[in-house]
Amino acid sequence: MLAAQLKDRLLPLGIVLLFVIMLTIIWSLKCEVSYLGATISQLNSENASLKEQIYAQATQILPTTKTSDDKDVDGFIFHVVQAGDCFATISERYYQEVDYTSELAKLNGLTINSTLHIGQVIRVPKDKPDLKNNL
Repeated sequence: MLAAQLKDRLLPLGIVLLFVIMLTIIWSLKCEVSYLGATISQLNSENASLKEQIYAQATQILPTTKTSDDKDVDGFIFHVVQAGDCFATISERYYQEVDYTSELAKLNGLTINSTLHIGQVIRVPKDKPDLKNNL
């Protein structure tokens, strides 16, 4: 009989305790979400700023002078790929126009959509490639 009375009193106390624990968990999650929400806003703001910086750098005109990494050998310049290089920028750099993009890619056994890796060596003819063969 004593056990039954004790059980009847502990059950409501257990429910109240469970309710308090659940409220505490919900409150701490709300605080964490609020904190992370501010962080996400800051990251979105920084992302927008970085995108603008990258766009500004990507649209800058590259210098046409050779770097010390470029080597002249038998009618070719061996261009060492740097950050931001693609066949279009390499064509623009050496020929001051992007019309030779596909020829540079073909000459190197690649497509114009191939990803170039920093340090990769690309053969660039000293003289402009003949576009007549591709018309």
